[in-house]
Amino acid sequence: MRLSLILGLLYLGSEILLTITRRSRSATGTRQDRSTLGMIWLVIALSIMAGVFVGQSRSLRAIMWMFELPESNWIPALAVALFALGLAVRWWAIVTLGRFFTVDVVVEKDHELVERGPALVFDVLLWGGPARAFALRFDGRVVAYLNRCAHVPTEMDWQPGEFLDMDRRWIVCSIHGATYEPANGRCVGGPCSGGRLMALDVAERGGEVYWYPSRDIRPVEFDPPPSESLP
Repeated sequence: MRLSLILGLLYLGSEILLTITRRSRSATGTRQDRSTLGMIWLVIALSIMAGVFVGQSRSLRAIMWMFELPESNWIPALAVALFALGLAVRWWAIVTLGRFFTVDVVVEKDHELVERGPALVFDVLLWGGPARAFALRFDGRVVAYLNRCAHVPTEMDWQPGEFLDMDRRWIVCSIHGATYEPANGRCVGGPCSGGRLMALDVAERGGEVYWYPSRDIRPVEFDPPPSESLP
């Protein structure tokens, strides 16, 4: 049996096993994966079909002839090596995450702000207009900022609630890469030109986080329910 076929069967079997065994078992949480698991399976299926089509047709030979590439075994070998590397990286990530890895995303009602973890994003009013802010825990302290880059006034998270870089050290704007110090919101790199994130006044007492509105940043006002007139 060819090595590529063995790797493909291992990958397919592992994905089916993960889908069955590593789903969140929570009965109280809210699923927030936005159908990404289905999208992953769609991409896998399309990739397999495309690979089979190219491998069983003359398309690869035509491409090699077009670019005057010599026929050699190094291209299939490189493809198999990249496939094996991808499998190794994926399983390294799964083993590293351990029990925290699931194929879907569930947010529990009692989730807390974990150290250098995802931020809590919430709606505010900035100068009377709608905006969004976020709070996260960094070095044991809760900090909160307006979700608005100092370079271009746009939201910064690359996924909902994800503001930190891969090393969980800096706040990074996903649009142009402006980089900020989480402890004080000061720009430390990128196109933000020494600017600073607009901070919210927050405090933590008794395990609860309190936000104190300012003149510029206010809570969203909801219309009170209509009062029922008494007969």
